[in-house]
Amino acid sequence: MSTHGTPGVSYLYRWEGEAFSVSSVNEALGADSVLLDENNRFQAQDSNSRLVQILVYQAGEMKLVNSINAD
Repeated sequence: MSTHGTPGVSYLYRWEGEAFSVSSVNEALGADSVLLDENNRFQAQDSNSRLVQILVYQAGEMKLVNSINAD
């Protein structure tokens, strides 16, 4: 996993036999900003929304943990 930039851009990497494959977390979630926090949770947000979705990646799936208002 990696995350960087403003707005946040995050990627998941997986070894596929002889090379890594990469997936854009932003693209998969349809979010403008995705950051990986210190607890290995993704925080996803659209630029036109105050709602922040908290997600975890487990067993090949993104699971929604919580949604909070970013006030």
